[in-house]
Amino acid sequence: MENKSKPELLLETFHRLVSAILGQTADPETDLRDIMSDSIKGFGTGKHEIFNSYNEYMDKIFRVFGKQLPAGAKLHFIEIHSEVLDAVGIVHATYEINYTLDGIENNYYGRRSTVFQWDNDRWHAIHLHVSEPSAHLAAGESWPVKALKAQNEELKEQVSIRTEELSKSLNDLKATQQQLIQSEKWLRLAN
Repeated sequence: MENKSKPELLLETFHRLVSAILGQTADPETDLRDIMSDSIKGFGTGKHEIFNSYNEYMDKIFRVFGKQLPAGAKLHFIEIHSEVLDAVGIVHATYEINYTLDGIENNYYGRRSTVFQWDNDRWHAIHLHVSEPSAHLAAGESWPVKALKAQNEELKEQVSIRTEELSKSLNDLKATQQQLIQSEKWLRLAN
């Protein structure tokens, strides 16, 4: 058996963990039980994705998410950074999941940060974090400020155009109302 370094084992464990999370190993639940600490903590993008133990993770995340992922989904890591600090390993990764739904090809992009602890010559996941990066982020942004500003300006323009249209309609209505009043006056004078 080949002796692998801690950094190599960290990345191997991370890949196995993510593959099991996505149901892409022969026995995902057994793999997760083997890799995750009993007291693993984590959170995702939504409040419903907070968990404080392996059992909570399985009940709230794995068994729910696993039913949502289309069969045949393919995982592709875009970028992976890892660091080993004695008995702690940290892995940050961005990835995409390619899948077909109703005959349409789709891509889901995600970020995953995982903290591992070295114990009994193995890495165990002790913390997970998953998020969905915005497709509108500019380089160096953590929040899509430029995209939001542009969207805000577009909305302001749309409001301005609509206000102008409504103002014109109101003026036309008032003019028509005045014409009706005048017509009624002439009709009364004629009788």
